[in-house]
Amino acid sequence: MTHPEVFRGAGPFDALTMLRATAAGDLDANEATPTALNIGQVPHKGITVRMVVPQATGTSPTLDVTVEVSDTQGGTYNTIASFEQINAAGEYAVRFSLPYGRPWMRYTATVGGTTPNFGAVQIGVTIGGF
Repeated sequence: MTHPEVFRGAGPFDALTMLRATAAGDLDANEATPTALNIGQVPHKGITVRMVVPQATGTSPTLDVTVEVSDTQGGTYNTIASFEQINAAGEYAVRFSLPYGRPWMRYTATVGGTTPNFGAVQIGVTIGGF
């Protein structure tokens, strides 16, 4: 079975490990903090979070994205990784080791500029990548 979520050049991506899918619509200044995803136990090689940004429109658009983890879905989330500030369309990735016992993951997005719109951004988790 194939999934509609595909990172260009990276092959098919499992829709079950998407932090943000295209179905979420355009990522703009109204982006809310999403529901967390339980990614379970992660091998010692760590994980890679990939992001595909299809566009960057508006005046001086900026996008700051962090990855946060928690031990429970409703618990306190701590930032474990941050993408460099984004102001152009493209593919981006951050790699890190996940602390044991912190399987809940989500992203936060801060959008700046005048009428910024980054399109239907995809953010997904892949195992490994180190």
